[in-house]
Amino acid sequence: MTALDYVLAGVLAVIHGPEAFTLLGIPVSVTVLMVVAGFFAGIVVGATPGLGQVIALAISLPILISIFGFNASALLPVMGFMIGIMKGSTVGGAVPAILFNTPGTPDSYMTTLDGYPMTRSGQAQKALRVAHFSSVSGDTFSDICLFVFAPSLAILVERYLDLPEKTALIILSLCFIAVVVGRSPAKGLAAAALGLFFVYVGTGEDFHPRLSLNAPALADGIPITAAVIGVLVVGSIFSELEKLWREKS
Repeated sequence: MTALDYVLAGVLAVIHGPEAFTLLGIPVSVTVLMVVAGFFAGIVVGATPGLGQVIALAISLPILISIFGFNASALLPVMGFMIGIMKGSTVGGAVPAILFNTPGTPDSYMTTLDGYPMTRSGQAQKALRVAHFSSVSGDTFSDICLFVFAPSLAILVERYLDLPEKTALIILSLCFIAVVVGRSPAKGLAAAALGLFFVYVGTGEDFHPRLSLNAPALADGIPITAAVIGVLVVGSIFSELEKLWREKS
């Protein structure tokens, strides 16, 4: 069987699983129901800044195991609900980003740049429609690309790319930051270096702490949701301080 055959078998297993109910004569499986329920729960999670996917998954997993049990037949419903939470939180994270300039998830950080100005100009509904459509279409397209190209790319990477080549790709990706920022390559590289410094905090693959100051809260690194919200808050504080300084001067 090829990789696409395994994907098709997985889709059929989800659709033709144990039946939950019948809708207009069409049987709806338990897994499909759990995916839809997880999606709507994820929207609520994503629209709540600071809650995050990880917390929602950590809370829901014990509950799901207590409902479906810890066996092979529970794998699809449990995984379906968790995937629904992850997908729904990406959609829901755009809501506070557009309405309040506060991203609900790290994925929606860039949405604040265009979405919140549209809200201030009275185009909040249009911004929400565009954000939701782009989230669904982009996620669907990326999933299709993943199914089609991931197996071949994995074989290519493992066969031809060793550590030196992978290191060169990482350096090249960092250099692209200097190109993207345009007129301020020094600021872009400085921001990239600062980001790498904060990413380094945590526990290494050798299970030794790295810049965690022996703090248990930093053992797994800096939470990305807290980092993104903190960057936005600090940026807003400095922006308001600059405005006050200019008004006084």
